[in-house]
Amino acid sequence: MSSERTEDTLAASTALPTRAATPPVDDEVATMPPSEAPAPVPRLTPATSRLPQIERHTYVIAGQFAQGGIGRILRAHDPSLDRPVALKELLVRGRPVDEERFVREVLLTARLQHPGIVPVYAAGRWPTGEPFFAMKLVSGRSFDKVIAEARTLAARLALLPHVLAIAETVAYAHSQRIIHRDLKPHNVLVGAFGETVVIDWGLAKELDVADLGAGEPTPVTPGKDLTFVGAVVGTPGYMSPEQAEGAEVDTGTDVYALGAILYHVLSGQLPHDAGNAMEMIYKTVYESPVPLCSREPGAPDELVAIVDKAMARDRRARYPSAREFADDLRRFQTGQIVGAHRYTAWERVRRFVRRHRALLGLAAVSVALIVGVTALSFRQVRAQRDLAESARDLAEDAERRAQAAQVEAERRADNLSFEQARLVLGSDPIEALRLLDNLSPAADWRRARQIAADLEARGLPRVLRGHRAAISRATFSPTGDLLATTSDDCTLRVWDMSSWTSRVFRGHTSDVWRAAFSPDGRRVASTSRDHTVRVWDLGGGEPQVLLGHTDGVRNVVFSPDGRRLYTADDALALRRWDLDTGVSEIIDRCFANSVPWTAKHIGCIDIDKNQAYLHDLTTGVRTVVHPGDVVLQQAGGVSLDGRWFASPVADGSVWLYDTRAGAGRRLTWPPAPSDVWLGSLREIRFSPASDQLIAPASTTYLRHYDLVRDRGVLLAPHAGYIRRASFSPDGTKIASVGGDARVGIWDLATATSYPLAVPAHMLDAQFSPDGRWIAAVGNDPRVFVWPATAFAREQYVAPEPITRGAVVMAAAAGRVLLGGAAALHVVDTAGMRSLAAIPVERPIERVLLSHDGRHGLVLDDGGELLGMSLPDGVVSLRTTVGAGCEGLRAGVDPSRPRFALGCEDGRILLVDLAAHEPVRELERVEGTPPTLFFPGESALVIGGPYGQLFRHDGDAGLRELLRVRNRVAVTVAIPGTRELVFAAEDHVEHVDLDGRRLGELRGHRLQVGEVDVSGDGRWIVTVSRDNILRVFDSVSHELRIELAPPDLVDLMVAVSRDGSRVAVAVTGGDILLWDIGDEPDPLAPRRDFRRLRGLKQVAALALEDDGRSVVAVGADGRVLRWRDTLPTDAEGLRAFISARADADDPPRAEVGCAPPE
Repeated sequence: MSSERTEDTLAASTALPTRAATPPVDDEVATMPPSEAPAPVPRLTPATSRLPQIERHTYVIAGQFAQGGIGRILRAHDPSLDRPVALKELLVRGRPVDEERFVREVLLTARLQHPGIVPVYAAGRWPTGEPFFAMKLVSGRSFDKVIAEARTLAARLALLPHVLAIAETVAYAHSQRIIHRDLKPHNVLVGAFGETVVIDWGLAKELDVADLGAGEPTPVTPGKDLTFVGAVVGTPGYMSPEQAEGAEVDTGTDVYALGAILYHVLSGQLPHDAGNAMEMIYKTVYESPVPLCSREPGAPDELVAIVDKAMARDRRARYPSAREFADDLRRFQTGQIVGAHRYTAWERVRRFVRRHRALLGLAAVSVALIVGVTALSFRQVRAQRDLAESARDLAEDAERRAQAAQVEAERRADNLSFEQARLVLGSDPIEALRLLDNLSPAADWRRARQIAADLEARGLPRVLRGHRAAISRATFSPTGDLLATTSDDCTLRVWDMSSWTSRVFRGHTSDVWRAAFSPDGRRVASTSRDHTVRVWDLGGGEPQVLLGHTDGVRNVVFSPDGRRLYTADDALALRRWDLDTGVSEIIDRCFANSVPWTAKHIGCIDIDKNQAYLHDLTTGVRTVVHPGDVVLQQAGGVSLDGRWFASPVADGSVWLYDTRAGAGRRLTWPPAPSDVWLGSLREIRFSPASDQLIAPASTTYLRHYDLVRDRGVLLAPHAGYIRRASFSPDGTKIASVGGDARVGIWDLATATSYPLAVPAHMLDAQFSPDGRWIAAVGNDPRVFVWPATAFAREQYVAPEPITRGAVVMAAAAGRVLLGGAAALHVVDTAGMRSLAAIPVERPIERVLLSHDGRHGLVLDDGGELLGMSLPDGVVSLRTTVGAGCEGLRAGVDPSRPRFALGCEDGRILLVDLAAHEPVRELERVEGTPPTLFFPGESALVIGGPYGQLFRHDGDAGLRELLRVRNRVAVTVAIPGTRELVFAAEDHVEHVDLDGRRLGELRGHRLQVGEVDVSGDGRWIVTVSRDNILRVFDSVSHELRIELAPPDLVDLMVAVSRDGSRVAVAVTGGDILLWDIGDEPDPLAPRRDFRRLRGLKQVAALALEDDGRSVVAVGADGRVLRWRDTLPTDAEGLRAFISARADADDPPRAEVGCAPPE
């Protein structure tokens, strides 16, 4: 890259001072000694932390081309390869969006291997934290200067090969699902020998990956040739209308830019006349380009047609991608028919004559003779035959076209449904499943299965339809077999939980607010805004209408004997009704509607007198509670056993009164982690055992208090405020609704959150008394019901904090070892239970586990190494290894209790718990080398720091099998063979135990950090720092599939025994699971995956032998299993989806009372 060219490019692409651009610099190249470079304190983000640290003296920096607000480009020399390079580095740290955008540019550019794209040599970060990448130093001139020098149409037409080269380069990028988004002549280099290179992929976007946040808005300054970053991405004059509007972009956006470049080449001008950038953007959005034929009347009609098609304002009328654009342009250059142009008959004749002039002259004479002899005799017969054949051909062609059009329409509709389902599965699983249910029979069922499995893992509710407006409350019958719901459509519905059908009860003239079942479950009482209470006999008959309230009625409960009813209204009247006579009396005036009532006790708060009234519904005893100097609020709660009364206090605490002791005290909680206002508290509920309470708050936190342990914790099950919460029958779980469209389930025993997505804000969520169901209702006319299995996770939680790195799993044996400060925990993953907690003298640093799960090694923080049998914990080895082994790497023999420990200080310790001499120190190998055993073999394979692959055979010592260029970092055995795969930077090779080289696994662009092999030995999966998973055939070494996770991978991968499924851990603790099939298709696009949630950071990962269950261990010692129970065949899957899908469109909540059905 020449100095002149680089400065031109930077000036063009950075006239606007944004984070994606660099201002122009002076022509003189300034020298910048490394010692004068800034040296800020390193501060790594998730984006830059995955790049390897590289010392600055690795490159000899000659000078600086340009520098902007956050970045610069340097000319440098690579001494190791003796070649010039260009370095692009980010100067400003601490903005995750900028750093993520920079790293994404590195990854995308590294993936694009094409002669028209500058290759990336390396990427990393300086010791001071700034990310950078090195690329080829290319010389050339900017294409806009080349266009400016072409003064005539003939000279500009000579530039068409460059436009074709640009289009072919972009077509390659489109084939990789990447768009440039900033194509313009300034971003194209033309070399002295005609080579054409497309540069500046900083705004490139991967179509299947969400775009990064744009950061701060981009200021606008006069001028047109500039790059915007923000709501608008691209360069005015070349950006498409959808780009200028800030809408979604696709390959059609680049096609438009290619058309604008061709327009510029043919006319020497931009498609729109504008005095500044804003005017250019306005005209791009609202006006058509100046017709090319008016700018350059001599432009060939075919080229004008290509420009018009590429720059169509409706993107559906453009070429689908750059490939079709390039094909038409190539046809023009070779004299073929251009698809975008509509030729007249005379034009087609002239083109044919020009191409076949000599042949036509000779043929004309022959044809004239033949025609003269035969024309008369065959004219009539042929005319009739041709007419019939033509009609038949037209009919057949029309039928084929119709069938092809139907297939293509179904394919497009299915793809759209897949994309829409993927977009809404986290916010509206019901709609996502409905989209899957509407797929055509020809749809990719594996893709549908991935989305359905993700939905199943998130918790699919059963949808109950019947109400016509929002639903205020849900109440289960005492046995849990019935569910009552009240709605703003003026109806009460009672649902049968076995048949999922409902009965509607009409009579109220306004919103129905709450309902209560009688103790025997035969009657339901409903309250309403219409001031009435109605008691419905579920066996039939007219309701009992109770009149007397003067305002809307809310709280309602039957007495334990079912003969009386208690209600409270908004006028503060608490009434007791005799259901035999229908007569009522006011027993208190107080706030009761924010005090949840129980089946045996009710309460209310008299704000004026600052006291509370409690009523025992069994004995009829009324208790007056005096809080002293504590000022009660309008909300409160009463425990089921009547012992406790609680009310929030203005300072955020809760005043708890013990009716047995006749005394009260304040309950307080620790401060919020973010030091925010905790908000005012709402209604308080007690657990069924009366040993816990929960207090929802008007901000993020739900307050939980354990009355036995006298300890309070803050829970955050929602993104906003907490409206209401309730306990499960056994008191181990909490269901809550709040300021987001979710039902939050919190497992108190395991501190696990289960967010259940729904399409609207919920107002109430209740567990059934038998614990089998949870029902949620809210601002949607539908009722959502989940089985308890939706929030029952197979997991084990360590009883103490686990040391980072002291986690290991033997998947085949179903065992996990967890090391803590007090004990070594042996876990059975089949039952997710503890087998043993073996006490230790000192905190554990590292643990190792044999493949059969019966032996373990423990290294404590004092440097003592313990070998023991499991799970009894009998110690068979106790020795001291000392310092230098804290960060060891270990190999485990698959067939016996033998371990190889590679220490940081170069020592390799061979530990054989079955040998007479259990510990042997082998020859030293620098750099914590990887080690590898083979079943039934005494040999040990060791990776060397300088590319060596060593083999150790007992007394024969260490010998070198082979050597490659870089450090061997990964070694993995191929099951059932004497073969292995090793990785050294981007070099991955398949060899045998004798060092015979069997083949390379090509295609990696950056360092490979993890390798795994399927249990049958057929498929090899690699994970590299370009964030790509690659699946190779172990026999042919052919690359079969590339998987591109949207998250940064954690270099931890697992593949099923048959190779049909691949799982990878990503930053944040999630696991992505792909179903790639039993026979991977060559390089088939696999964009759909299942996301497994529940961990914060994955420490161990495995797919169990059935291939349908994933087991993972978190760094905190939590062990989780995710089971896949969905059908594995297409018909079974369709039946599964159809049985659970809500077939109708989402209903719209109506206003007013629902008409009779």
